[in-house]
Amino acid sequence: MQTLANLYNPHAQTKQALIDGFVVRRAMFQKLFNFIKKTDMRHPPQHLLIEGQRGMGKTTLLWRLGYEIENDVALNSWLIPIVLAEEAYYHVMDLAGLWEEVAKQLKDEGIECEAVDASVEDYERNYLAALTHALDLADKKVVLFIDNIGELFKNLFKVIEKVKSLSDNGTMRKTYPSDLSRKQFEQIQPFLERARKRTSPRKVELYEIFCAVLYVLKSRCQWRMLPEGFPKWQLVYYYWRIWSKTNDEGKPSLLEQLLKKTGWRGPK
Repeated sequence: MQTLANLYNPHAQTKQALIDGFVVRRAMFQKLFNFIKKTDMRHPPQHLLIEGQRGMGKTTLLWRLGYEIENDVALNSWLIPIVLAEEAYYHVMDLAGLWEEVAKQLKDEGIECEAVDASVEDYERNYLAALTHALDLADKKVVLFIDNIGELFKNLFKVIEKVKSLSDNGTMRKTYPSDLSRKQFEQIQPFLERARKRTSPRKVELYEIFCAVLYVLKSRCQWRMLPEGFPKWQLVYYYWRIWSKTNDEGKPSLLEQLLKKTGWRGPK
């Protein structure tokens, strides 16, 4: 009866029991394990998605891969497998929650990241940076096995624009020729931050607002015609007015100065 109960709850089985009972999907297991073993993770490797109906053994496969990494002498010295069971992220509603769950499991491995202030802007990015720093200090890498990732994406849907790693410029919207790169924006961000005193945490990323302004300047479209994916046009227009102000001395506006600094080219 215990074996039957554990059939659909692989995480409830002992490590040896799961390994001994793993008799299906061996070819797929070997293919995936070989893929993991041949990558040194010096560069972000290809993400893999396993599809299949419930009850087809996907969860068991993830645990089996994790255990094989733990048992492999060539891998376990530098690679930590973390299996996130579906129950582990029922409460995860944003990326910060995901990183917190990963940090919790890393702590069990003796790796603890520095505390991150949850009240500051870009908490998710800062938490990920703290995790990465802790792993660098330990000279370790992590491979995440996320069970039923579709449910996790449902949880993240309301803040999916924060999943910044899924496109070249770090945003979920369509990219445009007028966009600045993240690296370019980092050079001018402090000047933009100082232009408006913040009294509460910013809910919309300043990078997106600035790129929306650049889109209007480049395309010469009306503010109301900003494409879907950008912040609301009223907010973009509000910031444009602040950044475009000139003083009585006739000096260029902050926006003009920063565009010159980045080398951004407007409409021809």
